[in-house]
Amino acid sequence: MPSALWCTSFFVVALLLSTANAESPDFMNRYQDQLHVQREENWFQQQIRIFCNDLHLDRAYRLIDSSLLSVARAELEAVLAIDPRDPQARLTYVMLLHHLNEALQHCQTAATLEPHSDHSTLAFAYASKETQQSDAALRLFETALDRDPENVSLYKELAYLPLYNGHNNEATQRFRQDIDQALNDPQFAEGDTRALERDIEQMRREVQRLTHRFDLALYQAWRSNTQQVRTSPSVFGEGVIPSQGGVELTYQPPGIGFRDERIFQIFGRFLWSTEPRSLNVDDDSLQGSLGVRYKPFRQLNAYFSIERLFKIGHQAENNWLLRITYGWDQGARLKTGESLRPYSFLYGDLGYFVEHPSNVAFYGEARQGLALQVGNAVMLTPHLVLDGRYQTLQPDRNAYMEGGLGASLKYFFNATRYETPRSSLELLIQYKIGLIESVSGWVVTGILQF
Repeated sequence: MPSALWCTSFFVVALLLSTANAESPDFMNRYQDQLHVQREENWFQQQIRIFCNDLHLDRAYRLIDSSLLSVARAELEAVLAIDPRDPQARLTYVMLLHHLNEALQHCQTAATLEPHSDHSTLAFAYASKETQQSDAALRLFETALDRDPENVSLYKELAYLPLYNGHNNEATQRFRQDIDQALNDPQFAEGDTRALERDIEQMRREVQRLTHRFDLALYQAWRSNTQQVRTSPSVFGEGVIPSQGGVELTYQPPGIGFRDERIFQIFGRFLWSTEPRSLNVDDDSLQGSLGVRYKPFRQLNAYFSIERLFKIGHQAENNWLLRITYGWDQGARLKTGESLRPYSFLYGDLGYFVEHPSNVAFYGEARQGLALQVGNAVMLTPHLVLDGRYQTLQPDRNAYMEGGLGASLKYFFNATRYETPRSSLELLIQYKIGLIESVSGWVVTGILQF
């Protein structure tokens, strides 16, 4: 039978997937009354009940994993018919009803009836967390941790609660304590480490994001053809400002820089293009900019920015640029225990140049392939790629589309005990076929992020 912690850990997933309708008030009243039933049974009856419950619960969890929620509910109802006080079945069943406040009431009732039950305490803690009662959740998780001080997952919960409330320093300290606890876990020394290593990796990634202050990025691209199509690695969001090379310095201030997945940054850039089939910088193309950007949504990786472009070369410009960028990827980062997985990348960049001649530009790129992780620091990513750019000002000169094959070889470094690698060095090689206003050829890009 799944552990109580596993049961409670899929709280959010069950709620998001649930499509079941709420039961009638009469049924819920009967169910509430059942919570107070005291069962008198001997040892043999107890074993039969546990065995039957295990069968129904096992089927219920398998059905939940397959998103067959209405059938899973029937299995949980069978458990409750046998034992209305079963904490796992009661919590899971209420979760499937998709009523957070009702779930909180049931979990509170269970914790009152069974004050020394780890199951009930954890259920009440998770329900309090999901209903935004952070102080109550914090007390309950601390109670659970006092009972089970070696439980790494509880340290994680106690770190995420202050993180969600914007208390970054407290969250960082708790994550570091959790990492120390996990590294000292006997399980880690005994060799059964895969799940624990994933937990440690996740916590190190959180510390890296919370302590993030400065980023320095440098890139340079080279094309084998002579066409003046200025490419730009979209990972830096230079798509609406054509360039083949650039350096960017980003500062993320403490506090407002990262607050519950919302990010604020100040940045400066220096961009350039090169002569055809060469790495020689075209002095006339030198472009500078200063700006700020903000990610207002927790789940959506979209940035809104405003920057001032200032002219250095003769072909550059002085202007204000308003832009929205969006990026999504999977398989692009190192991940413990997964040497081969799908790789996907999607990026969009929409910009409005304010001053005369005002115009709109858009750059988009998509990749699909495989990510092969080599050891703990290297990733090879063969992929298909499609990218293009359009600008309302002189679109015959400023628009193109191309696609082809490519591969990325990326080395990650600069990791610490408490942080995932902050830095990377990447070689990106692609052969692109011109589809619209572009000539086929090789594009080779080197990217350093530090």
